Amino acid sequence: MDLSNNEPFCTYLTVYSGNKLPIFYIGSSNINKVLNGYHGTVTSSVYKNVWKQELKENPQLFSTKILTTHKTRKEATEKENVFHLSLGVVKSSLYINMANAVPNGIFGVSMKDNNPGKRSKHRKMMRTNNPNSNPEAKKRLSKRMSVKNPMNNPLHIESMRQAKLNLPKIYCICCQKNKQICKITSKIY
Repeated sequence: MDLSNNEPFCTYLTVYSGNKLPIFYIGSSNINKVLNGYHGTVTSSVYKNVWKQELKENPQLFSTKILTTHKTRKEATEKENVFHLSLGVVKSSLYINMANAVPNGIFGVSMKDNNPGKRSKHRKMMRTNNPNSNPEAKKRLSKRMSVKNPMNNPLHIESMRQAKLNLPKIYCICCQKNKQICKITSKIY
């Protein structure tokens, strides 16, 4: 790929050759970051910690190739989104990506409405409605949960216990044990 065209942004493909993560990760970034060893930032709770650990302990398992170059960050993110959608990265077990790129967005949250006043108003509202920042709201929530908390209801506890017993079991080839997998969250128990 010719990088002499002065386009500062790119899409890239990171290939992981270990056995703890899926093989591929597609992202977009600044070309200089990628050329200086950047392999991507994984934010999903499923792979984030393993990704960071593997980058720290086994950086030789990662190789990154620039796919396309772009004049703006927005163009690069739009192309990244095209790759994500055309390859079905979110549903594919070959990709680490757990969300499609969102042009004009941050971590899957669209910022299409480019009105900073509206965004800051929304953030302020979230802070004032957040029980952790509003002592009165926190007291009301605490009182409500002490009365209506489903975890205080023996019928609810029993139904959750039964639901867990009915989860399908899988055999883990790593630890060689049968484990249960949740149909809703896909978490292994």
